[in-house]
Amino acid sequence: MKKLWFVPVVSMLAFAACSSESSNEPDFGGTGELQGFIPMSLNAYEMDNDMNVIKVFEPVCKEEKRELVWARTGADTIEYDYKYDSDKGLVYLGEGKDNIQFDYLGSSFPKGSWRMSSSGDEDGTFITEGMVFESDKVEMGIAYSGNCFLKDIYAGQMGGGVFDGDEEDEDSEDTDMSAFMKYVTIDCDKMTVGDSVVIKTGSWSRDGVETKYTYGTKSCSNKISYRFAYNEKDCKAAYDDFKENAKSGSVFDFEDYSTVNSNQECYEEAYTYMMTYLMQLVMEDAFGGLGDLLGGGAKASAAKLAKNIASLKVAK
Repeated sequence: MKKLWFVPVVSMLAFAACSSESSNEPDFGGTGELQGFIPMSLNAYEMDNDMNVIKVFEPVCKEEKRELVWARTGADTIEYDYKYDSDKGLVYLGEGKDNIQFDYLGSSFPKGSWRMSSSGDEDGTFITEGMVFESDKVEMGIAYSGNCFLKDIYAGQMGGGVFDGDEEDEDSEDTDMSAFMKYVTIDCDKMTVGDSVVIKTGSWSRDGVETKYTYGTKSCSNKISYRFAYNEKDCKAAYDDFKENAKSGSVFDFEDYSTVNSNQECYEEAYTYMMTYLMQLVMEDAFGGLGDLLGGGAKASAAKLAKNIASLKVAK
């Protein structure tokens, strides 16, 4: 079986139960829906019930000959074997030991909610993988009921590996910031950097995540949401952003513009300040107070790093 399209989230959650027994967990609210659901991807799909195969289509959102090309179903199609046990209300995605078990919460398979089976539901708190199938599209994301959103979810997503030391990042030479972690403290819904930066998450939903930045003597608020290449309007909006900011020779990549900030100036200024501050802390430790000598160079590098930091990808 090929890699699941939700593998990046699965690796973060570390929930991959493969038992053949029905889950004894409560129905996360008893509604047949995923409670606290945050979508992270959206794709067209087809179901082949005779072959027990789900075909998932990757959308197209790219530039060709200086023109935008968009299609809801592109050339890339990924197939996944499945088995549906209607008596137990379980779906097995994959075969043998590689399968992943989902509790099916809908009433007309495959439509409705799928929740990855797990035992991670203690004291009413859970975090697990979820999917919502409609007649022609499927949303994939996280189902979460905890109170520490930043600590449980946001921190692992910030920077696409920057803060968790992901050495597989193709830009790791520029963005590997594992050395900076000694200056970062994460406590529930608040991240503190040194004694000069605080990032705090507020309300969150499928529509976005409210975030407040306090840096130096300033503070501002921002709502982070996400675009889907599946939606033509999102593809066009991303392309418009690209054209507005593109330099000669730049190549359009939808993922670079998939995050939407309600207050872009707040986001950029706060992160540039934070990255400059972190650089200074590292340089002062390494060279005995030489951080200030970085001057404008630090700010330029910080701006580049800040641009590479991918905000939480939610609410597509």
